Amino acid sequence: MVIRHLRDAADALRQALDQEDAKAIQDAQEEFSRAVKEAWQLYENGQLVVEMRGLPRLMYFWAVDELPERIQDPAQWLSLRRELGHFLRVMELSIKPQEVA
Repeated sequence: MVIRHLRDAADALRQALDQEDAKAIQDAQEEFSRAVKEAWQLYENGQLVVEMRGLPRLMYFWAVDELPERIQDPAQWLSLRRELGHFLRVMELSIKPQEVA
């Protein structure tokens, strides 16, 4: 459930970045960061398992600390869209998160 929310929030942010709508980008970024925080909480509580343990922390800090600051600069939107794509690929191919019942 949380992984699906994370993917959906990332997709919404990518779409907002494509449209270059500052308000939509801000709203989508806030939702994406919330989804990452939710996933991080499950990860720390052992309710989310991953194949690579070192990367989730880096990804968390990017999504929660770095992204909200950089998203304020429209000149960075294109690079942030690429980085968001990298985030999703790393999550899918390397980290492979799975929720535990």
